[in-house]
Amino acid sequence: MRKTFHYAVFLLILLFGQCRCFLETSQSLECFSCARATNVTDCHVVITCSTEKSCYTSVENSGGSLLYSMGCKESSQCPSPQTIIGRDTDHVTGYDAMNKRASTNQNICNECCEANYCNRHACENANVITTTTPQQTTTLDLPEHCENNPEYNCELIGATFDICKDVAHAKTVCKRYCGLCFLVDGAWSEWSEWSQCEQTCGQSRQVRIRTCTNPPPQQGGADCLGDKHDFRACVGQPCPVAGDWSTWYTWASCSASCGIGLTTRTRDCNKPYPTYGGDHCFGNSVEYQICQRPGCVDGGWTAWSGWGACSLTCNGGLRSRNRTCDNPPASFLGKPCKGDNREYESCGATTCQGPSGNNQKIFFAVNTPDGSMILGHYPVFTKVMVNDGHAYHPARGQFVAPVSGVYEFFVTFISSNSTSQCFIRRNSDIVVFALTSGDDGNWKSASASTYVHLNVSDVVDLSCGGWQYVDHNASAMFSGALLQRD
Repeated sequence: MRKTFHYAVFLLILLFGQCRCFLETSQSLECFSCARATNVTDCHVVITCSTEKSCYTSVENSGGSLLYSMGCKESSQCPSPQTIIGRDTDHVTGYDAMNKRASTNQNICNECCEANYCNRHACENANVITTTTPQQTTTLDLPEHCENNPEYNCELIGATFDICKDVAHAKTVCKRYCGLCFLVDGAWSEWSEWSQCEQTCGQSRQVRIRTCTNPPPQQGGADCLGDKHDFRACVGQPCPVAGDWSTWYTWASCSASCGIGLTTRTRDCNKPYPTYGGDHCFGNSVEYQICQRPGCVDGGWTAWSGWGACSLTCNGGLRSRNRTCDNPPASFLGKPCKGDNREYESCGATTCQGPSGNNQKIFFAVNTPDGSMILGHYPVFTKVMVNDGHAYHPARGQFVAPVSGVYEFFVTFISSNSTSQCFIRRNSDIVVFALTSGDDGNWKSASASTYVHLNVSDVVDLSCGGWQYVDHNASAMFSGALLQRD
């Protein structure tokens, strides 16, 4: 890039050098014009100077502020030596002009130049004056060896390319012309010592730093290139590793071969093991659970007891015998005995001799069921309260009409189940039924009654379901009576 720039400038020097005669014979110059402007850029009016006049810039210090005046001036009135660009004359820079200013410290720069619009860049170095108070103005001394590159005509380049805006090139070509004598590019200090590892254990890193202070950038100088931090890996002592549990192993066999026992399962603190001072696993390494095996002893029946007395002496009664499930008794979780603990058989099969005539009463009432069923659905009642006419047969749970007429039948019970029901049937046909309702677990009652005409030998009985939930006391009753003969 710099070679290209230098080559372009060299071509311009050759071009302007061979066209020197044109500059010497030009009739007029175009110059910027303003009066006591506070900024060079405020001078944007362009005027045309007559022959024998040059462009000029004058800078004065007014109470610590710089005021710029620009325009045309007779060449003979310009400071000596004059600044005639392209005529092989010396250029009077802003620094030189300031060294020649009046002792009043008011007019700090006067410069002339002879190129179109050249006075925009005259006195560009006037701002090196620093005023601390309105009564005192301090002038910075020009650094040593602050010169323009003698290979270039900075006035020509400045007027043509405005080189001073490209500080990176201007500071190497036209340092004095562009007022960059006090510009200082920054440079790095030495690296600091390496820091300690950022972590006290395991993989980490160290850092060292440097600062752009050797010297720091000044007066618009370039900042340092590169990083101010440098890192490198470091390894400390091993970090503590806390232990963690493995998954549970399968449950061990039950400690008991029958009944109740215990089983265990374990886990290890090895996923990972605690190392380098790390914490051990929290919690238990063993877990217990109750286990159940088949009961050690199943129940067994005793022998049947003897038959009890017959409930009726004629027209058919019932007698029963019992056994208990304690030979041996079932242990915890042991199986209970299978079958019923009570057995019934009919007795008193002889026909009773009742009173004769049309005034014979036919009425029965039974209660207190024992929960057993005849043929799977006829409930067995253990107490016969009355059986006038001997038409009810307890062994079969049936009423057989001895005469034709109108009869009334009634059934009632209480149950702990919502689905207990009983049907009053005539010759196996349902006449009416009683049904418990509700499933809240409380006892519920149900009852039903009906009037029915029976012929001789018609059969009325009960067909029940859910009878095992019925309360087995006098609250369960079945009754019937002849109301009117045919």
